[in-house]
Amino acid sequence: MKPANQFFRNAQFNFSTKVALGGIYQQGADAGEVLATVARIKDGDFESWHRAWHAVGERVCASAEHSARNGQALSARLAYLRAAGHYARATVTLDGTADPARYEPTWEKSRHCWDQFVALSGAAITPLAIAYEGTTLPGYFCRADDSGQPRPLLIIANGADAPIHAMWLWGAAAAVARGYHALIFDGPGQGAALVRQGIPFRHDWENVIGPVLDAVTGRADVDASRIALYGASQGGHWALRALASERRIAAGIADPAAHTLSAAWEAHLPRSLRALLDAGDAARFNRHLGWGLTWSRVARQTLAMRMRPYRTASAFQAFTAARQHNLGELCGQIRCPILLCEPEGEQFWPGQTSQIYQQLRCEKTLAHFAAEDGADGHCEPMARSQVEQRMFDWLAKAMPARAQQAQAGHDAPACARAAAPALA
Repeated sequence: MKPANQFFRNAQFNFSTKVALGGIYQQGADAGEVLATVARIKDGDFESWHRAWHAVGERVCASAEHSARNGQALSARLAYLRAAGHYARATVTLDGTADPARYEPTWEKSRHCWDQFVALSGAAITPLAIAYEGTTLPGYFCRADDSGQPRPLLIIANGADAPIHAMWLWGAAAAVARGYHALIFDGPGQGAALVRQGIPFRHDWENVIGPVLDAVTGRADVDASRIALYGASQGGHWALRALASERRIAAGIADPAAHTLSAAWEAHLPRSLRALLDAGDAARFNRHLGWGLTWSRVARQTLAMRMRPYRTASAFQAFTAARQHNLGELCGQIRCPILLCEPEGEQFWPGQTSQIYQQLRCEKTLAHFAAEDGADGHCEPMARSQVEQRMFDWLAKAMPARAQQAQAGHDAPACARAAAPALA
């Protein structure tokens, strides 16, 4: 039987195409636009991928600017959101091209389109500077309504390389529609924190989520007793790490739940290289890995992309840093209710969600997503409606509304009123 949703043989191209199509559900893409772009790409050709997505980004961004000049704010807003996604996809393969220096300029185009989308959202989405270790992290507060009444809040922890607008599409828009506020942000090694500020990944995300909570728990429009943390992709690992010590969060969600991030890095290393890594022999590890990479441009591109957030040119340092992202025995310290999403065919951390489920001692729920429903693969990219349905139905039970807040929903805007029963 032909594999469902097989657009390319190249695994990265195929997954990114699924992510693009999954964005249609929250108006982040058009099916025709995506499929027409995919048809122009040569399978496995990194330059072809970049060129096709950059070109459609240019066209859609130009159309957004045209609508904005003619006073069509909604048309412009939605076109900017689509363009942000197209430009972001154009960055995915640049490390495998002859000119990887195009990464930052292309990233900036994507971020510009996202910022225009935010600006055209009025007060519905507002930038938020999160105080963090002598600087700030860029965040965005997404309002369910402007009533000023305290609402539950969903904080979304992004993954390793997804852009900020992806978190709007992968949870924030759904939260707002159901009467939750949402907070999305660039953590260390992500988005603007990486590209503009040079802040690398860190493994101890309790020191990231703490400042994020400090920025929102004192707000009059946030119900501090009903704050949930949702970690998407690699963010699922970081969220669980933070929940082991942070008690201000009422519920947590990991999609998927990764215990040991370096497992995905080391899965294809030969035993001899793992031995050099274990022994701390940086020079020989880098030299031998470099020899191996000469035989695979796909492996070279993948490693370069994965190393960028660590801000190091040494593969040994990047692998060593990745090994720090390990939950150890921390799962047993989590106290709040947890929802773990386990898609069939998880390609990066297979089996780790079930491993974490066994280690948890708190109230826990394991949600399976199946290929027969089109919900397989890492983060269920083609089934975001199914993910949101199960996630928010679970949250409604994990963080039930108080009577006066459920009543307040009758005075909220239409988008929040329609979702009020989900909070009851």
